[in-house]
Amino acid sequence: MAKKRYSSNYLTTSYKDIVFSEKHTELVWMWITNRGGGAATVEIAHVPAGGTAGETMDLIHDHSLDSNTYITNEILICLEPGDRITAKSNTANSIVVTFYGREYEDIRLNTNANDIPERPINRSVRGSRGKPSSIYGGK
Repeated sequence: MAKKRYSSNYLTTSYKDIVFSEKHTELVWMWITNRGGGAATVEIAHVPAGGTAGETMDLIHDHSLDSNTYITNEILICLEPGDRITAKSNTANSIVVTFYGREYEDIRLNTNANDIPERPINRSVRGSRGKPSSIYGGK
């Protein structure tokens, strides 16, 4: 797993790729800043591999930010290889978008419940002196 930072520099009025996922990627934090002298809008879209940006894929659609303000938010967006995050603004040289996340070499999803190993569980739900204990091997 590799931690990554993806930044847009300044957005323009055309969609610009911020994140292009070559591996399985998990985005966990988003930061949008308006460094311009006036209000500006931003659109951010999650585009699946081979797709094109459009309103149906928008994560954020025409959100307005006053000058010299920012939005920060904890998120969870999972990208498959070839997916991308793209963004645009109604004006050039004002909005900067930054994502923080992690890339994974390989993700294996186990969909067969019979192959999932059982976790040892301590059946006791109360520890000594009546205090709650962990159900996963706590005392």
